[in-house]
Amino acid sequence: MGRRPFTRLRAAARRPALAGLALGAALLWPAADGPLRAQETCRAPAPVCGAAAAVFRIGAFERFASAVRVSADELVTTRRAVADSARVTIYLNGGKTIEGRVVASGFAGDLALIRAPLPAGPALAVAPEMSGPLRVVGLDRATRSIEVFQPGGAILPVHSAAVGARLHHGAPAPPGSGGAVVDGEGRLVAVQVISRGRRSEAVPARHIARLRALSGPGHAAESKARGEAYRTCIAITGKAIRVGDVVPSGIAKKMVAACLASGSPDLIEGAGLVLSRSRMQAKAAAAFARALEIDANAIDAHIGRVMVLAIQRRHREALSDVKWLLDAAPGDPAIQRIALQTAKAAGDRG
Repeated sequence: MGRRPFTRLRAAARRPALAGLALGAALLWPAADGPLRAQETCRAPAPVCGAAAAVFRIGAFERFASAVRVSADELVTTRRAVADSARVTIYLNGGKTIEGRVVASGFAGDLALIRAPLPAGPALAVAPEMSGPLRVVGLDRATRSIEVFQPGGAILPVHSAAVGARLHHGAPAPPGSGGAVVDGEGRLVAVQVISRGRRSEAVPARHIARLRALSGPGHAAESKARGEAYRTCIAITGKAIRVGDVVPSGIAKKMVAACLASGSPDLIEGAGLVLSRSRMQAKAAAAFARALEIDANAIDAHIGRVMVLAIQRRHREALSDVKWLLDAAPGDPAIQRIALQTAKAAGDRG
């Protein structure tokens, strides 16, 4: 009770399994055949409320995911939502479902294309540029319906045109991936990937054109391999993080290979967390470094690197990451605590 914050962190640093826990804490109306929609009145601007008609609940590798309609017979979701599945279930009103086909793709980012005999309805246009507040439109697991969530803003812009670079935003989002991140005109800005409380990540919608160009039967082998990498990475890291497992070196090697093959920065961060918890700090640092090569704005990779350096008692080396974090998300309480702890520790050794 009486110990100061960094004393607790330092105690955890002496027990790597507990240090991993510290890192984990830091990181975190109906139409006849249309998509499942909320029964209560939408309180967003009319174009945003209308966007809900273009978002569907799907089930495949992720049982509860969303997908965004982008044409008469096409949906876009995340690669993690389908992994290596060839088919998806698309949920409609009145308990109806239809089957969709996952199109093989050589696209290296976290997007997947689905073709299906969709009922008549609107498709979302891609926003030419991001402006104004953002909202996530996606599946609410509690109501099993498509909801329009509260507004929020961008935290960091997309760092580059690379397919792994993400939009980091603060719009409230539900668990699960594939929802639409829309602007005030109801246009598609990005496809939601992961929510971590106050912060979320999404793949910019401008990559949908590239996804289409790299989709088709000729990409079957590459698509299957990438999907299997997602499945393996998520299975190992998900279990290890959930139950606090320390993974043996053989499983760690398999995990790292799969997560790196996915090319997804947040999955690679997850591998880094498991490696750190498993007392493999050098490998954890390498994982966080790789995530930052893919997306230089990967906030949790910067946090992970700070925590690994704390475990290794190399606090001064962490100060550059801490400064970056404070500049990137100055109002984030978790980042403020990490900054305070690191500064105190670096001072103690100065």
